[in-house]
Amino acid sequence: MVLRIGYVREHFCSPLLQFEAEDKGSTFTLVECPSGTGQLISRLTNDEIDIAIALTDPLIAGIAKGSEAYKLVGSYVTSPLRWYALFLSHRLTYE
Repeated sequence: MVLRIGYVREHFCSPLLQFEAEDKGSTFTLVECPSGTGQLISRLTNDEIDIAIALTDPLIAGIAKGSEAYKLVGSYVTSPLRWYALFLSHRLTYE
């Protein structure tokens, strides 16, 4: 299965773009979401992407408002703007 990664084109994504050129779609494909984090969440919940790389502010706001559709699962970069990877809650399994 090729992993579908949603992202917003920002300079933080340069490593992903570089690796995508080397990988040539064998392990993952990038799905650009130019409208931002809202579009990432929408594509995630509509099963159009498997993982989203997104700013934390709107994600945390959604969680604070009671959303259980996604979970923050890891940090992507450390900067004044926080970016995280997230998955749909029902896709996470803990062993």
